[in-house]
Amino acid sequence: MLRKDRVLFRIEVAGTLLPKIPAVSLFGACADSWEKLGARRLFPTLALLLAGFAGAICSAHGGDAYRLLRLDGREVKWGSAAMGSGASLTYEVLYAPSPLAGSHNCRKLAGIGSLLVRSRLTQHAFEHELSEAFSLWEAVANVRFRRVASVSSADIVISAEAIPDGVAYADVTLASSSGGVVAPIAKGIVCLNPDVYWTAGKPGRAILPNANFGVYELRYTLAHEIGHVLGLDHPGPTGELMSFAYDEDIDRLQPGDIVGIVALYGPRSSAPHLTLNEKRIAAR
Repeated sequence: MLRKDRVLFRIEVAGTLLPKIPAVSLFGACADSWEKLGARRLFPTLALLLAGFAGAICSAHGGDAYRLLRLDGREVKWGSAAMGSGASLTYEVLYAPSPLAGSHNCRKLAGIGSLLVRSRLTQHAFEHELSEAFSLWEAVANVRFRRVASVSSADIVISAEAIPDGVAYADVTLASSSGGVVAPIAKGIVCLNPDVYWTAGKPGRAILPNANFGVYELRYTLAHEIGHVLGLDHPGPTGELMSFAYDEDIDRLQPGDIVGIVALYGPRSSAPHLTLNEKRIAAR
């Protein structure tokens, strides 16, 4: 549901799929497309999807270049509403209890302490992977990230879920609900399931004891969710970092990811400017 001026989207499907469940079993209407994924883990689509939107997703394939996120009929981005204009954003990691919460996805937030303990990660390792995830986007587009000391003042907050569910989610709060083709973003939240086993680096084939959800790579997942918070949608099931299939073979932005983020914020001066087909879709 959309609320007047707080438009948030769910990056995982309600009742998120488990790693070993074939995609075809969850998206029966898209059987021909999803069969190719086999039992590959997914970043499921927006929970705001209605039946019509799900049908549009069925027509999207990994070869599609990129898709800009549209909420309430408008594209969304940080900073100026002018497409291709840059933005400087702040972020912070939630470690202590906080009243901050999203109203659809990350409704109750928790510090990432339990996530670190369960996944046997140090704070340094987590923050390094987060920094590298931000750097993937900074390297190609005119968007910059700076850490601040307070989650209340940060544009983007990285946290864990207080009520573990799915794998990872993102919330976006819009600054305004009226006027303009492009809606400015006011706040973004990424929340991770602390019960999932996270790894700093490639997980390989090793599965940790009681890892019911499998093992997920922090940098990949954070970069994917940050992409949503920046204004990118899923272009299709496979082929891009922003695709909703979790692909351990992808460890950097793909051409469609680059073109999409450059469309929103313009290119970094040293980044190649690619031209690919854009796919647009409204999420309601």
